[in-house]
Amino acid sequence: MADGAERGEAAARAGAEGDPREREPLDIEFEASAAEPEPARGEPSEDTDGADAATDGRAAALELAGLLERAEAERDKSQSQYRYLYAEFDTYKRRNAAARAESREEGVREAVGALLPAIDSLELAAAYVGEAGEGALSEGIRKVLKTAADALGRLGVEELPALDTPFDPEIHESVRRMPGETPGNVVEVYRKGYRYKGRVIRYAQVAVAADEDE
Repeated sequence: MADGAERGEAAARAGAEGDPREREPLDIEFEASAAEPEPARGEPSEDTDGADAATDGRAAALELAGLLERAEAERDKSQSQYRYLYAEFDTYKRRNAAARAESREEGVREAVGALLPAIDSLELAAAYVGEAGEGALSEGIRKVLKTAADALGRLGVEELPALDTPFDPEIHESVRRMPGETPGNVVEVYRKGYRYKGRVIRYAQVAVAADEDE
C-alpha cells in the first residue's frame, strides 16, 4: 500500500511539472531573445552616417567652388594687369619712337641750316666765275654744288618755290618791292629757302612785284 501511494505522488508531481522536452523550445526562444544586443544609446546608425557624409560632400563642393571662383578672379585680375602694362609699354614705344624721329629731324634741320651759308657762297662763286668764262674752276664749283644738291635731296630737304610764284609769308621773306608784270608775285630771289619734313629750315629772301599804284 505504501509503495502504491508513493508511485501515485510521483506521478502527480510528474504531471504537474510536465515533460521537460515540451518546455525546451520556450527556453531556447527566451535565450535567443535575450542574446540579441540592443542598440546602444547615442551610437550613430547607418542613416545618420549617410546624412553626415552628404553634408561633408556638400561642404567640400562649396569649398571647391569658392576656390575656383577666387582662382578665376585672380586670373581676370592678372589678365587685366597684363593688358594695362602692355598698353602702357606700347604707348611708351610710340612716344619714344616719335621722340627719336623728331630728334633726328631736328638734327637734320640744324645740320643743313649750318651748311646753307657755304652752299650760298659756292653759288655766288659759280655765278661770278661763270661771268668770267668757262674753265676748270667753274666746272669744279658746279660739280660741288651738284653733289651738295644731291645730298640734300637724299635727306629729303626741298628747295622752297619762289621765283614767279605768289608771295607766301609762310615760306617767303620779302626784302624789297619792285615793279613787275604780276603784282604780288616774286620777281627776284636773293637767297634760296629750304624745308624739311614740312618745316621751314630757312625762309627764301625775295623781291615782290609792287602794285601799279605804288
